[in-house]
Amino acid sequence: MLKAIETYFWDIKKGTLDPKEQKKEIIIRTLNYGNLATWAWIAKEYGKGEILAIINSPRNGIRIESKQLANIFFHD
Repeated sequence: MLKAIETYFWDIKKGTLDPKEQKKEIIIRTLNYGNLATWAWIAKEYGKGEILAIINSPRNGIRIESKQLANIFFHD
């Protein structure tokens, strides 16, 4: 699934995306550009609590439409 998410990182070299080091960026871009399959992957990879913490942090770069849907999707 990481390969699918790499398409959201047009500004970095392919194969250099690090899920641990770039966790916040992966979550934000996946929420903004991803589909339900990639959303499910970040939920499994990082956990709903981590995702909700990023969603609810100020100035996170998540589009309002994505944030509203993500709050429903990742809420327990």
